Amino acid sequence: MLRYSFLLISLAIKFDAGAQTTVRYTTPEVVELYNIACALTSAGKKGINGIAIIDTTQPYYQKVWAQFSPHQNHALIAALGKKFEGNIGYFISNQNFANAYHFSGDSILFDNIFSGGRTLAQRVRYGDALKSFGTEFESFARTSSFRRFYETQQKTYDSMHTAMQDLAPLAPMLDWLNQKFPPLNKNFVVITSALIDGNHSTFEDKTGTNYIVVSNVYDLLQSKMSFQEQQARYTGILFTEINHHYCNPAAEKWAKEINNIFGNRAIWVDDARPSAAMYKSAQKVFNEYFTHSTYLLYIKDKFPDAIYQKVKASRIKAKEETNGWRRFGAFYAQMEQVYAVSNQNIPALLPKLLDWCRSASAQP
Repeated sequence: MLRYSFLLISLAIKFDAGAQTTVRYTTPEVVELYNIACALTSAGKKGINGIAIIDTTQPYYQKVWAQFSPHQNHALIAALGKKFEGNIGYFISNQNFANAYHFSGDSILFDNIFSGGRTLAQRVRYGDALKSFGTEFESFARTSSFRRFYETQQKTYDSMHTAMQDLAPLAPMLDWLNQKFPPLNKNFVVITSALIDGNHSTFEDKTGTNYIVVSNVYDLLQSKMSFQEQQARYTGILFTEINHHYCNPAAEKWAKEINNIFGNRAIWVDDARPSAAMYKSAQKVFNEYFTHSTYLLYIKDKFPDAIYQKVKASRIKAKEETNGWRRFGAFYAQMEQVYAVSNQNIPALLPKLLDWCRSASAQP
């Protein structure tokens, strides 16, 4: 039986722009099995290339450790640990792939919801852990009583989904995006776990449903920020994943120009930063600049200026100093300026924005 923890089976949303969608919040069973196995590896405790992958600070982690640490010498943990060595792409991609599997009794079966495209390419590139180590996953789940543990944690998962919806409801984000971009009739599945730390990703299945994997809300909720600032910051986690489904198609129409400009990689990216390896192509680099800048425009439109100024300063500092996006602040300043003149259609900003990028790329 396929078992998901759902706060909302289906939240239907209709928008002024004519689009409509459904949103589901979930902690899928096989994805959580994968997360728990990862938590027992050395990478789960120490991170990969300096990037934390498991949140070890929350009470849920303590429950996980109490239940599963006696099984940390299981063959599955050793196999995953070896794969994770210096390879954060393997970890993130397989967290996504786990959504294509479900339990049937003690067996884990493949649903083949990903029939091709980018996700299939990633499965070929990185390998599918559930396929490679299926027997080990089944054995680990059985010997550790994982399925019983998962059943007992439903209230934990549901309360987390409620907190997510309160902190960053998707309806206003999607409404704004459907006004600023060609509207999309998309369904979204928001996936999280109290174990997920700072990693976020998005992908699509063969039905066109978009999946968004995001970190938990607890660090922000435990901070001393105002609730409104917490909202603005957690919105950034969800928004910058959803936004890829709007920004990437708009940017792809300018692929030739983007490849020419952002092919001068050293101008835009500091490859000494560990996260830079996740954005190897010129198109991916531009998409990240464009997506995070669009998020800042959303915060500017929807939140008080004092909150916007804090978030803007924080986001620019993080992207330039942590991610190594050398010119993110200047890029956003240009996009903000162009948007101020005509703030309705964001894809229409691209010609002027790329003109600026072309000039910036020519300057060392």
